[in-house]
Amino acid sequence: MKKLILSVVLPPLGLIILMVAGLALSRYQRMLGRVLVSASLTGLLILSTPWIASFLTSGLQKFPPIDSSQLAECQAIVVLGGGVYRDAPEYGGDTIGSVSLERLRYALYLGRLSDLPILATGGAPEGGVAESVAMRKSAEDEFGSPIQWTDEQSMDTLSSARLSASLLKEHGVKRIALVSHAWHLPRAVANFEAVGLEVVPAPMGFSRSSVDAFAFLPSASALAVSSRALHEWLGILASHLGAI
Repeated sequence: MKKLILSVVLPPLGLIILMVAGLALSRYQRMLGRVLVSASLTGLLILSTPWIASFLTSGLQKFPPIDSSQLAECQAIVVLGGGVYRDAPEYGGDTIGSVSLERLRYALYLGRLSDLPILATGGAPEGGVAESVAMRKSAEDEFGSPIQWTDEQSMDTLSSARLSASLLKEHGVKRIALVSHAWHLPRAVANFEAVGLEVVPAPMGFSRSSVDAFAFLPSASALAVSSRALHEWLGILASHLGAI
C-alpha cells in the first residue's frame, strides 16, 4: 500500500495524474483546469533537469566517507539491500540488482579493511529471492567473501532496522558501520538509531554533477534522480511527523 501511494504521489505518475485531472476539469472550470495542466507540465520540466535533480540530492548527502578510525570503533558492518534483478535471462533467474551490488562491493571493501563481520539486510517485497540472499550469493560466488548474517524478512528500511537490531544484539553488537548510498543514509541512519544501535554512516555512490549548459536540459535520467530524492525527502518528513 505504501509503495502504491508513493507511486501515485511521486513523479512522473503524480504529475501525469495532475495533468489528466486538469484536462478533465477544463470542461467545467476552464481556468482551474489550465492552472493544473500548466503546473503539471512545469513540474515535469523542472524535475527533469539535471540541475534540479542535483539540488534535491545534494541536501541528502550530508555524511562524509567513513575513515579508518571510525571503522575501527565499529563491531559490525550492515549493508542495506537496494533491489534484485528479477528473472534475469542471462543468469537463469533472480540475481543481485545494480544498486545492491554497488552497496555490497563497498561493504566487502570495508570488511577487508577491518575484518568486521557483515550483515546483509533486505527481504523480497516483490516476491522471489530476497535481496540479502542475492547479496550473500554474489559475495561468496563473485567476490569470494563471506556474509556472516542475513535478514531476509524486512520489507523496507524501517523493518530492516528493527530486524537487524534484534539479530545484532543477540551477538552483542551495538555499534555498526551502516553502508548505503549517500542519498539514502539520512533516513536509514535515523531508523537504525531509533532501534537503539550506535550508527557510523558509511556512505558510498555519491551523486555529483557539473553546472553547464546540459544541466538545464531535461532528461529521463534526471527525472528518475529527482523522483528518488523526493522519495527520500518525503520519508524524512513522514518520520518527523511520526507517520512511520
